[in-house]
Amino acid sequence: MLSEGYCRAIFEHMNLNRILRNIILVGIFLIPLIPLYIANTMFFPFITGKNFLFRIIVEIIFSAWIILAFRDKSYHPGKSLIAYSVGAFLVVIAVADVFGASFYRSFWSNYERMEGLVALTHMCAYFVVLCSVLNTEKLWNRYLKTILSVGVVLFLYVLGQLGGLLTVDQGSWRVDATLGNSTYLAVHMLFLTFISAFYYFRARDDKSAISSTLSKWTYAILSVVYFFVMYKTATRGALIGLFVGVLIMAVILVYRGSDRVKKISFNTLAALLALVLIFYAARNSPLVKSSTTLNRFSEISWSQLTNEPRLMVWGSALQGFKDHPILGWGQDNFNLVFNKYYNPGMYSQEPWFDRAHDVFFDWLIAGGILGLLAYLSIFGTALYAIWKKSETLKFTLLDQALFTGMFVAYFVQNIFVFDNLVSYTMFFTLLAFLHYVSRETVMVSLNTKPVRMNQDEQFILQFVASLVLICLVLSLYFLNIKPILTSKALIRALSSQDLKQGLEDFKEALSYKTFGTTETREQLAQRVVNLRSMNIDNSLKLEYFNLAKDELTKQIEFAPDDARYRVFLTSLYSSYGQGDAALEQAQKAVMLSPKKQTIIFELVSVYINKKDYDKALEAAKFAYELEPINVEAAKIYATVAVYAKKDNDPIIQDIMKKNFGDDVPNDDRFIGAYAATGRYDKVLAIWKKRLVSDPNNPQLHLSLAASLLANNQRSAAITELETVIQLKPDFKVTGEHYISEIRAGRNP
Repeated sequence: MLSEGYCRAIFEHMNLNRILRNIILVGIFLIPLIPLYIANTMFFPFITGKNFLFRIIVEIIFSAWIILAFRDKSYHPGKSLIAYSVGAFLVVIAVADVFGASFYRSFWSNYERMEGLVALTHMCAYFVVLCSVLNTEKLWNRYLKTILSVGVVLFLYVLGQLGGLLTVDQGSWRVDATLGNSTYLAVHMLFLTFISAFYYFRARDDKSAISSTLSKWTYAILSVVYFFVMYKTATRGALIGLFVGVLIMAVILVYRGSDRVKKISFNTLAALLALVLIFYAARNSPLVKSSTTLNRFSEISWSQLTNEPRLMVWGSALQGFKDHPILGWGQDNFNLVFNKYYNPGMYSQEPWFDRAHDVFFDWLIAGGILGLLAYLSIFGTALYAIWKKSETLKFTLLDQALFTGMFVAYFVQNIFVFDNLVSYTMFFTLLAFLHYVSRETVMVSLNTKPVRMNQDEQFILQFVASLVLICLVLSLYFLNIKPILTSKALIRALSSQDLKQGLEDFKEALSYKTFGTTETREQLAQRVVNLRSMNIDNSLKLEYFNLAKDELTKQIEFAPDDARYRVFLTSLYSSYGQGDAALEQAQKAVMLSPKKQTIIFELVSVYINKKDYDKALEAAKFAYELEPINVEAAKIYATVAVYAKKDNDPIIQDIMKKNFGDDVPNDDRFIGAYAATGRYDKVLAIWKKRLVSDPNNPQLHLSLAASLLANNQRSAAITELETVIQLKPDFKVTGEHYISEIRAGRNP
């Protein structure tokens, strides 16, 4: 007969283990809901909220798992090549981050991306927990079907967007649901399409007639639904990935399937080929052009591919790889590579790329050749797991072909985009599933027998549990709560109508000293530049300026090799008339990114403000010659030539003719340049040209009056002012005052 103490030990052991296990399972099953969460009170609401929520959940369930694994060895993750490859990848990237260009940036990332070593470590911890706790086929089925169920909610949200009931947050016709980015939604639907197809084939092979028929049609419909959403995102990378994935799946079945399967697969291959040929033949038809998705594919051409910005970015990445070929630059340092090896042909794109828009180039830059090989090894071990003979969960040939197609599809779409939390989560979820399929050790069910420990072992367990709880509290606060508070304070600062309160909110955001400080400094600098032209109290304006100047200076001291912050400081100094300080920062920014025209334009602007027109012309000419087809660079070059009184140069004359014909250049920059050099005949010609197309615009007449007065055509100026009074009666008092001043020989 069992003693009372032994029975109590069994109960307490069983109860605590079950509590820990339930905590973990609740957290795991909350993670599929994360794509639905939008944190409107945080900076980058579609990114930060999801990532912080994921990290908080992972930290809690990982902490619970550590304690559970110490108490019950059956919750160790087991061995598999996938687990080894994931572990090796984490180690290589961690080493690359430590020895990279900026470990701080590699560790924390930023609000826009929320990646870095913090994110990768959390993703690997999530992988370990899944491998350890989802230890039965029943649990895995529930989890994957939960993910599919959340996909249905996303589909309903997309229907709302298509019906005009919900906003497309990306601001275009490409649906994005609650992810805020069409590409992110597309890759999520790519995974869901294959998973629902997996369960369709499983249900088809089920011999229980009623339930299998219902399930089969349910999963078939879900596959169509998820494909529909992916199609509506008009994301070419994901759709090409799906096409290639299905193609690979069909090829496998043609070579290894039964006669019936071979026939179906061969017909599928023929249909795919016919589809491509038909589309190519009809690419210019009204039917294709009327479809936003098909039209995007029809626009693909050889000339477009050779001038594709991604190719230029990849070229910059290859240049950066040569600098650090073994371990790369560390995560989130691609912006340094992009600036250093900027391709002037990208002048029409956004000026600050922080990703190569190709997962493989991103890991090549982040981790060098070792990092890329470690990443590729994950795909290799995943394919090995798919085709390895398993006793845990028997894969049919169709299952193997389908999972191979899914990983190939994901691999292909990664050529065109970069990962995000949702795609990472799906990738590591499926890796954990394949680990379950292929692992060498099989876990047992919940252990109800008490583990007999000596006093030393009990002390170690208590110490570990205490340490885990302390680490959990610290991680929740420093990794999540503080940066969340920073984000919320920054949002309040940007949205506050009270500028004085907004300044206090900026100071609060800075006081937390988190990775959000960098974003806060950038937003503060932009706010201060905009305040320069506003009619507000000068002391408040000065307080804003001093804070922004001090914070940007700190940022540059922290990251002296990043041209971005020097450009911000240049703009700040220029806006407030500190030409020498602006010149110093602009020159250093150009040294860090010598071929980026937008930075050179900042230098040109500084020289113009300092009235050093010869140096401005030299810099403008250099920017123009980097990429002569850049119309903006050509116009700036011509404008500076006017300031320097060298616009008779044949090159400048050619630029003027190409952009403005034989007429006067109808551009505000030329008005300033002509006025600065006293060529009011040109200024007057521009205003008169504008009045031809808009004769009843009082502001144009007022501008013309000011230019006439500056050109000493006082009577004509009075005539224009009288016209303004007629067009705008509320200007009468001011206008008559101006007229009286002009008649008195003064300039109002």
